[in-house]
Amino acid sequence: LSGLDLIVLSACETARGQETFVGGLRGLPTAINIAGAKRSLLTLWPVDDAGTAAFMVSFYDHLAAGQTYPEALRQARRDARDGKISGAQDPRVWAAFVLFEN
Repeated sequence: LSGLDLIVLSACETARGQETFVGGLRGLPTAINIAGAKRSLLTLWPVDDAGTAAFMVSFYDHLAAGQTYPEALRQARRDARDGKISGAQDPRVWAAFVLFEN
């Protein structure tokens, strides 16, 4: 994964880690970081497939328009919240996504 700008895993709960005895998190976000990817877009809870697909189209459209990763995520969330993305209006869809930057 070394050198990848972004890895996206829009499956169920990909961002959830496990508490260690020293209070740190381990799990997929940490593994992606250690493997060398610069950023990861993961989910905190199970997400609806159709809503997620529509949400991701919006996210990638904003990236293609020249927005940064955080800007594209923020705008896709706004679009979903404002009803501009069919099937993604429910916060359980658009609020699940978290961008990790290393």
